[in-house]
Amino acid sequence: MFVEHFDWVRGFIFPYLNFLLFVVGLVFFARKPLSGLFQKRRQEFEQLVASAREAQQKAEEQLRQLNERLAGLDDEVAAIRDGARQAAEEEARKIIEQGEALARYMKDEAVRVAEAEVDRARKNLQEEVLVAVRRQVSDKIRQDMTQDEKKQYIQSQVNRLRAVSTGG
Repeated sequence: MFVEHFDWVRGFIFPYLNFLLFVVGLVFFARKPLSGLFQKRRQEFEQLVASAREAQQKAEEQLRQLNERLAGLDDEVAAIRDGARQAAEEEARKIIEQGEALARYMKDEAVRVAEAEVDRARKNLQEEVLVAVRRQVSDKIRQDMTQDEKKQYIQSQVNRLRAVSTGG
């Protein structure tokens, strides 16, 4: 029923033919702008890829440089450690030398002070001995001297004082 009255040319072929002409026209008129657009997009993509490759190469170069610096840092740290150890050993040696010099000085000073104390004690002892001997001698003389001898002694001392006071 429906198939009997169906116009195959208008109902089936013309719409497809119309669509085909539309596609051909679209391709004919839109090819250049679309091709330019696709070409532009392709160039942008290629530029992005080239930029990414360049960035990757720069990053790899920086990584290589950082790895070299890192390897150099290990050597530098070892050199700093060695330098610090040597400086510490040198400082310790200087401190020990200063300590030894101070010990020698303190020992010499102690000997000098001890000798000075011995000399002072010797002088004090000599003075004490002299005072004691004088006291004993004067006590002995007083005991052994007679009254006349005492007077003569006192008279001689007075004469000596007069001679000193008159000048001679």
